[in-house]
Amino acid sequence: MSDDETPSDESRSYSIEDLRDINSLAAKELLRLIHQDQSLAPEWKDKMLDLLKDGVPEDITPLSKMIEEGIHASTQEAESEELSRDH
Repeated sequence: MSDDETPSDESRSYSIEDLRDINSLAAKELLRLIHQDQSLAPEWKDKMLDLLKDGVPEDITPLSKMIEEGIHASTQEAESEELSRDH
């Protein structure tokens, strides 16, 4: 088979079992990276590890809410610091 006949990644069909294997490997790698990341705040690390304990969940609403709350808290803290500097 020549290079012209090699199927591209786009045209390759994956079985359900292939996709499960890929997802499993990705989840394991994500857990490994979370465990190793020293810059991740402990509360985020704990929440993410809890969410991923049974694999990658289909519903990531708890993580989305945590991110939104973190952004909101950071924004309020920054605004508070700006106000205190202005006075």
